Amino acid sequence: MLQKLLITFFLLGLTIYADIIDDGLRAYSNGNKQEAMILFYDACDDKKMAGCYNLGVIYSKGDGVEKNIKKAIKFYDRACIGNDKRACNNLAYMYEIGNGVQQDKSKAEKLYSKACNYNLMSACYNLGLMFLDGNNIKKKQKVVKLWAKACNGNHYNACFNLGLAYDKGNMIKSNKERAALFYSKACDGNNINACFNLAVYYSNGDGVKQDKLKAVNLYTKACDGNRYDGCFNLGLLYYYGKGIKQEKVKAKKLFYKSCNGGYQNGCKNYRILNEQGI
Repeated sequence: MLQKLLITFFLLGLTIYADIIDDGLRAYSNGNKQEAMILFYDACDDKKMAGCYNLGVIYSKGDGVEKNIKKAIKFYDRACIGNDKRACNNLAYMYEIGNGVQQDKSKAEKLYSKACNYNLMSACYNLGLMFLDGNNIKKKQKVVKLWAKACNGNHYNACFNLGLAYDKGNMIKSNKERAALFYSKACDGNNINACFNLAVYYSNGDGVKQDKLKAVNLYTKACDGNRYDGCFNLGLLYYYGKGIKQEKVKAKKLFYKSCNGGYQNGCKNYRILNEQGI
């Protein structure tokens, strides 16, 4: 499954505007929301785009003020015109889904493109998701390029999605070796789904040299991240002693965890081991 949209909604401080923006951030973090608002308004009026962006965040969240999407859009738009890439990204998302504005995917695309051109990797990623439109080959090629840029900028969901694209061959020619490389980078960035897929690769020898011990380590990371089929697969490796010393009690515990996470095969194996007196 593709990793979905990532939108940036957090307060931003910039060193160049340290005094008034940092004062606003300190006031906000200390719970002085009204004082923070005054400081961000002053900053925005002084054409400091971080102040405008932060006002957009506050109004979109309704934190310390009444939630007001129209005002959020107003401040995001002002900040985006002033080349604040995060504001452009958030505004693009609002136009994409029609939140507080009439849905306009063409405008969303332009805004994501602007943020991506300023090297906001989440915007490149989001724009790629927008281009996932049926069997349009040219758009799929754009998606791959956008996600490659985002992945190179350490956007790990983009790396995972690229791995999936090379794995399945539904957007680009299948290449298990390249899929493994992207899964590996995504897993290093704690994308648990990538760790699981890479574990399957190492367990089966797909795209990589078969290595059951690496599979054990990757399934362990996936299981620790509550990927419950990862717990189940890890349980099988412990049960049969593949890549790790055979430990049926450990396997039973892993099957139990997978069962508690709703993975029914884990429940079945847990019952079988119970009946065996393990």
